[in-house]
Amino acid sequence: KDKLDRKLLSQGAIKGMIEALDDPYTSYLEAETYQLGLSSLEGKFEGIGAQVAVRDEKLMIIAPIADSPAAKAGIKAGDRILEADGVSTSGMSLAEAVFNIRGPAGTSVRLLILHEGETEPELIEIVRAEIELVSVLSEMMGDIVYINITHFSWSTDEELIPVIQSIAKETATGIILDLRSNPGGLLPVVVDVTSHFLE
Repeated sequence: KDKLDRKLLSQGAIKGMIEALDDPYTSYLEAETYQLGLSSLEGKFEGIGAQVAVRDEKLMIIAPIADSPAAKAGIKAGDRILEADGVSTSGMSLAEAVFNIRGPAGTSVRLLILHEGETEPELIEIVRAEIELVSVLSEMMGDIVYINITHFSWSTDEELIPVIQSIAKETATGIILDLRSNPGGLLPVVVDVTSHFLE
C-alpha cells in the first residue's frame, strides 16, 4: 500500500477513460500542460512561434507566426518535426510536443525538420522569444467588412471593439465574420464577442 501513488493511479484511470472514448477532440491534460495551454490564451507565450498539429501520427507545422523565430529560421507550413532536442516526436501527443518545444525566451531548441517535398531532414536551432498573438484581423473588401477571428483569447474582445467602431465610420453594407479554423478558446470571451452581434 505504501508503494502506491494515488495521484499517479488517478491520472492513469482518467487517461484510460479518455482513450476509451476514441474522440480525437478529447484529451487529458496534466496540470503542468494545462498551464502551458492557458498561456496562449493570454495573447502571448514564450516559444518558437509556430502552430503545430499531429496528423497521421506525425508532428506537423500548420503555419509559422509572421516574424517569429520559427519563420526567421526557415520553418514553413507542411514541415514535419522529427525530433526536438534529440528526442523523437514519434508517438508524442500534441500537448507533449508543445511542452517540449516551448520554453523561456532566450533559450534555444534544436529541431530536426523534414521540409515538405524533401527527403533529407535539416537540423535547425531556434532561439525562443516572447510571441504576441493577434486574434482579430480585418479589412474592407469593397463595401463589406471582413473580420477574421483566429482564436478567442483574453484580448480578443478588446481587439474587436475598435474594428466594430470603425464600421460606423465606413460605408459598409455588411460584415463577414470568418471563424474558419478557429480552435475556440475562452467561453466568456466568446459570449462578449457574440454580444456585439446578437442580444
